[in-house]
Amino acid sequence: MTSQGIMKFIIIFMLAVAAVWGGFTYWMQSLKATGPLQFPAVIVIEPGESTRSIAKDLHDNGVIESEFVFRLAARASLADRIVKAGEYSFEPGVSVRGVLKKITGGDVVQRSITIPEGLTYQQVRQVLLDEEGMRGPPLEFEEGALLPETYDYRWNDKRTDIMRRMARAMTETVNIAWENRIEGLPFESPRDLLTIASIIEKETRVPAEYPLVASVYINRLNRGMRLQSDPTVIYGASNYTGDITYAHLKEDHPYNTYVHKGLPPSPIANPGRGAIMAAAAPADTDYLYMVADGFGGHVFSKTYAEHKIHVAAMLARQKELQKELRTEGNN
Repeated sequence: MTSQGIMKFIIIFMLAVAAVWGGFTYWMQSLKATGPLQFPAVIVIEPGESTRSIAKDLHDNGVIESEFVFRLAARASLADRIVKAGEYSFEPGVSVRGVLKKITGGDVVQRSITIPEGLTYQQVRQVLLDEEGMRGPPLEFEEGALLPETYDYRWNDKRTDIMRRMARAMTETVNIAWENRIEGLPFESPRDLLTIASIIEKETRVPAEYPLVASVYINRLNRGMRLQSDPTVIYGASNYTGDITYAHLKEDHPYNTYVHKGLPPSPIANPGRGAIMAAAAPADTDYLYMVADGFGGHVFSKTYAEHKIHVAAMLARQKELQKELRTEGNN
């Protein structure tokens, strides 16, 4: 090869290198460049989903500009081998590099679900079945076994795993309450404490009343009196439709504490921490009776004579309220 040919070859080679380097530099810059996404977007990557499918989802949702560039970048960085399934949230303008970093690092959306206090097992079960992003059937648990709280989870987590966490939390909470219970409580086991806690939870919507309601039931148990708890009657009633009746109070089933002395055979709901701690440390009172005050709370009494006065006052308030409602309706 002549010197002129060698020089020509060198020039062509250098131009080719420059072109390749320029293309590579442009490609690298494009990976770091601001992406087209204008509003936050959420993408779910299923287990075993291909890079091609992921690229299409990202493109269809406006996260990336080019499916080809994304696939090439994923392959070049070996990211296609370590993508983690899950639910991902992308901010506006996220770059291709930012997308790859997120989905290979498992930076998934953290969801949460709140289980309200006082739900039965069946109600908790339905809440979990209705929750988006969970999979699998719920586990069967005894009534009162699941602690109502807010629980974090990720897309595609199993309902069974969440319920096991709830059950462990309830066991730990009840055990702590049992170990720290005051003396003189009429409980033979932690389950007895849990049963009373469930009744307390269903009896009042006012957390500040938990210790007072607990004292009423525990005082009655200590004196051999029936609990006479409406929530227990409702739990076991065969035809309860929203209003408790005299017939319900006379119905003979194991949960009717107007008919049977002592505790019902099991909890009647899943109580929260407040009710559980109140059952372990009730207020020091002589209260034996209580009646709803019409505002979500209760009026407490030491004697039946005092209780009858409070009941009469409550019925009078109800009658007056009904009269006002009829008057407003007529107007």
